[in-house]
Amino acid sequence: MGPEAKTISPAAKTPADTLKEIADDFLEHHAPAMKASTYRRSNTYFEVDAGDSVETTLRRSQLSDPRAKVKGAKHDAHHLESLMREASTEAKRVIGEYKQHASADLNIAIIGGGMYGCHLAMCLADVGAKVTLYEKQHELFAGKSGYVSNRIHSGYHFVRSSRTRAGCCPEQQLFIKNYSGFYRSAKDRESNTVLVVAEDEQSKMDIGAIAGIFKADNLPVERIPLPYLHDRGFRNIQGGFRIRDPIMYIDYPREYFMTELPKKGVLLRLGQSVTNLLHHSEKVAELGDGCPYNFVLNTTVNQVFPFNVEGRSGTRYEIFRTIIVAEKDTATSDVVPAVEAFEILDGPFPGLEPYEFKNPEVTKYSSLGRLYQVTNAKSAMIGCYTSFDEACSALALYDDTTAGMSDRSVTEQTDAIIKEIEYFHTNFRQEFEVVDTWTSLNVNITDESDACPVVVCRDFNYHPRLFQIFSPKVSSIFLAQLVLMRQMNEVIADELSSSAVGSDQPMAALDEIQGPADEPHAAVAATEQAVEHGLSEAANGKEGKDGPADN
Repeated sequence: MGPEAKTISPAAKTPADTLKEIADDFLEHHAPAMKASTYRRSNTYFEVDAGDSVETTLRRSQLSDPRAKVKGAKHDAHHLESLMREASTEAKRVIGEYKQHASADLNIAIIGGGMYGCHLAMCLADVGAKVTLYEKQHELFAGKSGYVSNRIHSGYHFVRSSRTRAGCCPEQQLFIKNYSGFYRSAKDRESNTVLVVAEDEQSKMDIGAIAGIFKADNLPVERIPLPYLHDRGFRNIQGGFRIRDPIMYIDYPREYFMTELPKKGVLLRLGQSVTNLLHHSEKVAELGDGCPYNFVLNTTVNQVFPFNVEGRSGTRYEIFRTIIVAEKDTATSDVVPAVEAFEILDGPFPGLEPYEFKNPEVTKYSSLGRLYQVTNAKSAMIGCYTSFDEACSALALYDDTTAGMSDRSVTEQTDAIIKEIEYFHTNFRQEFEVVDTWTSLNVNITDESDACPVVVCRDFNYHPRLFQIFSPKVSSIFLAQLVLMRQMNEVIADELSSSAVGSDQPMAALDEIQGPADEPHAAVAATEQAVEHGLSEAANGKEGKDGPADN
């Protein structure tokens, strides 16, 4: 538990003219291969979409080549990696100059100990920054990052968003290269997933449209005959595809970063919540512990210092029931097992994702069959809130065995979730058994296309040196890294070019208390949504940041 809360008013907004200058400057210096699709002066949001680049041309010229998707992804990943190296080299230079002129470290606070917070902490420590990482729980990956299945996407799951699909393969290539020990290889049979297309009035696309999208994007799939799926208990479907994506382990990323971050000199402040900034100056903020910071990075996905992304329905804080199931031994039964994970496209339908541990022998599930997590079931929803504090209060109530849901209520909800799955997979109860369940909190920022943008934004509503950073896709860490480091490089370079270097030591400070901020503020910032294959202009260098490779 952190120290007692302090009441501090958020910083005043920066004038709109400053916002326009930042946005115009970003376009001029950072997006030569991009075009601005939207810039609304009256609003606080700035979006950049990728225009046709060499990567787009490459893919279009290779449509007849079945290996085109892999070639294109590797080309994009190589280009992204070169941009990362450039940004890293520049960051080392400007941070070194800052330390020399200011006779002090460049101090950076990161709020949130999930994949984004930990990855950025490693990157920034590598280029010479002094990094402190705050996590309100007593271990890293204690939130959604560490208790749900995280797929390293190729793009198949985003049939309604070409922008998101285009970025998936290059990001996946970089994730595989840099964090090779974090996941079960896509080459393993256990990594197979069957994408089944629903025959249902709620389905948004039919199988022909989805197959056409996969073909146009050169996403390699194996079409599965309908009789094969019927033999395995699937019903109310049009057909399906088999795909292979890496799935992150639940346990290993936490172990890796708990070991590696201190080696890099990152100070871990576990069990300490941050809820407000002390506004020392335009260049420095403090988090309430007496430590001033040159930059504060918020990677909590609107759990603290919330802001709204224009063009989306706002942030929803959803409490839902997580169910873990294990495969039964069906060797002596008449059931032909599905054996593979499955997702139902394209609409509000349930699915089954692998729930993998790198070291399963030390878990409470060690004696069970292969584990899966039920996803996207409508019946799993318990409550939906617009305030994080309200959602946390409700979650605490549901987790309270005396005041929360009764055992009977949990059993009834679990049964409703399974019935939802059985509409599409009739053999489910014969193949799987429920082995664990709990309530979870999910932060959802979405739209009808289910796009997964990368948002990197200086939020002047709170402080000019506060960055908002998030994306629903875990593999977009590289894109976020590049955009962040480029913007930080500019800020530091501008400070170095002025006569005021070092006159304001880091001046951001965080209050460490039990709960996050109450009401959302619109982000007055130059927000970059790096989407499409905007990878060609967005990700920062993490050469050699790896977990031990799996052989």
